[in-house]
Amino acid sequence: MRKACILLPPMLCMLTLRKHSIAHNDAIGVVDKLLLENRVVLFTKSRCPPCKTAKLILNNLNVSFQCVEMDKMPEQEEEELRSVLKEKTGQTTVPYVFVDGKLLGGCSCLIASIQNGTFLE
Repeated sequence: MRKACILLPPMLCMLTLRKHSIAHNDAIGVVDKLLLENRVVLFTKSRCPPCKTAKLILNNLNVSFQCVEMDKMPEQEEEELRSVLKEKTGQTTVPYVFVDGKLLGGCSCLIASIQNGTFLE
């Protein structure tokens, strides 16, 4: 069963446990939990063309995935999550496409892995 891109509820993602902003360790925990519990995870922005393309491709392939639209979060939470993702991956642009807990890359890397047959091996 495939999943459409969703904004994680606050209780699930624990991003709103603190009134003003999430702590760095909370953001690390959220990312690690998502990567552990889902084979394919995307961190995106809702108006980003490559993000839309990545989601469309996965939906068309009937790939089940979890998606976090970071621009739908409060600004401080988005900044902390982006900081954690940059620290974890070295990548600074969206989408972040993870497969089996490892960064695949962005949309172009997703397309290349599908074309060369290595996606979801």
